[in-house]
Amino acid sequence: MAKKNNELATENRASKAITKHVRVSSYKANKVAQEIRGKSATFAISLLAHMPQKSARLLLKTLKSAVANANDLHKLTADELYVKSVAVDRAKSYRRYKMRARGRINMVHRPVSHLSVCVEERLG
Repeated sequence: MAKKNNELATENRASKAITKHVRVSSYKANKVAQEIRGKSATFAISLLAHMPQKSARLLLKTLKSAVANANDLHKLTADELYVKSVAVDRAKSYRRYKMRARGRINMVHRPVSHLSVCVEERLG
């Protein structure tokens, strides 16, 4: 019999947090996400707190939520966790219109992303 997703997460003591419909480009957010993949949770939090990018603030909020989920579910502190994976996915972009000359309009696409962070207990 196949195991469910929540059973797998309980065995390896991993926790996840997702932030959807964030007004930031997935390309720009992925550059920041590369910096924290595989790092310890406390180091990643301090690294994101000192980055000037908008996506760093949003990823920091998501990472803190994942650490809080691990604390609630498995009684783990941030010192015992590391960033297992960070995913930045494109979402459907907002469409706005910009008025142009001679009664015409141009469409402006505002990029939107979904952020997901998974933290896991460091073994050893």
